Amino acid sequence: MLDKSKPSINKIALALAVAALVLIILGVSMYVKGMRGTGQNVEQKVDQPKPNNSDNTSVKGKYDYYGALSSVDGSSATGEVGYSFLNSNFVMLAKSSNLVEPQSGYFYEGWLVDSTNNKFISTGKANSVTGTWLNSFSSSTDYSSFNKYVLTIEPDDGNPAPATHILEGGLSKQSSSDAESNDTNSKKNGYISLADYQSQKTTYDSGKVVLFFNASWCPTCKVLDESLARQIESFPKDLTVVNVDYDKETELKSKYGVRIQHTLVQIDSSGNQIAKWSGGGDLQSITDQLK
Repeated sequence: MLDKSKPSINKIALALAVAALVLIILGVSMYVKGMRGTGQNVEQKVDQPKPNNSDNTSVKGKYDYYGALSSVDGSSATGEVGYSFLNSNFVMLAKSSNLVEPQSGYFYEGWLVDSTNNKFISTGKANSVTGTWLNSFSSSTDYSSFNKYVLTIEPDDGNPAPATHILEGGLSKQSSSDAESNDTNSKKNGYISLADYQSQKTTYDSGKVVLFFNASWCPTCKVLDESLARQIESFPKDLTVVNVDYDKETELKSKYGVRIQHTLVQIDSSGNQIAKWSGGGDLQSITDQLK
């Protein structure tokens, strides 16, 4: 009599062998991915939007932390970098000059480095604006412990680790005298909290002031909020946008007749309404409405 159990046993053995092979492949793949950037805190690369300005003024004096960048590849490239963390918003800008245009398939990328803890994060691609390479970065995370900036030239190969270093420089906190001496001719401007505006109202009122009524649960508000944070260096020197909590500031909502979130109100130095509109996703959408 034929043994009918053998085909079943063979099929089970084959199935187990295939399953084991799949597990081995998955294990090797996970191991390789885990090895890339071992011991590092590498964030996903994010292409930053191209800055909408050609401001060639120094970064020094505009941020709490500042550093000069020097060439490490023998080129004549130079640069500077600064960052601040204010109102739960980390903003960084690096400017570099005398960089060679990358070959096809390559790009410049910025990195913040915490040399004490051997960590680094990508600050995205640098973009050329009238000969100056700008690398802007913003986050709700405070990266003030990252004390070094590096600009690299990267092949577009999907590898998240830094490649060839071009510029490097350490950052240190500026003294108040440094900031004041470099900002004496600049008006107060930017994207600020309501508390900051109210504490220095007369200073900000020397320019144009826009109240941005927004809510954390409003998706279009979030788009504009993040865009303004990224475009901080593109703000006109006489413009200040004030972040106003739609859910909490009921008195201001009543004063200006604000009925929906994502409403913007331009006011004069006495707090009187000049213009009011809703919507918009970037700085340009605000400057287009100014009176």
